[in-house]
Amino acid sequence: MQEFGFFHPDKGYFQVVGGDPVATDYLEGTVAVPLKPSARHIWNDGGWVYVEPIPQSPEDIRQAMPQLSMVDFRRKLRGIKVIQRFDETGNPVAELDGIYEADILEKIDLIAE
Repeated sequence: MQEFGFFHPDKGYFQVVGGDPVATDYLEGTVAVPLKPSARHIWNDGGWVYVEPIPQSPEDIRQAMPQLSMVDFRRKLRGIKVIQRFDETGNPVAELDGIYEADILEKIDLIAE
């Protein structure tokens, strides 16, 4: 089945599969357009324009994360069941691979620096 692309200024881009659709079958202002080349393209001034992804550094990602104290961060880990149980000496164990909380916290401290 053939695919057809359309664009409406308020509704955006959409595709129709099959049939013989024309722009006048849809809301006023809809125009037929070539199929969208990728998810990274936007319709602009009568043509598809590629939009570069915004690169994020580890610092940008860290800054976008909520600021938590180490205690709150540990509580969050327990809340998502990364740390579910304790060994015979009372040390919390990460259920994912049997490593101790101290090992996890060492890695977390490296990330937090």
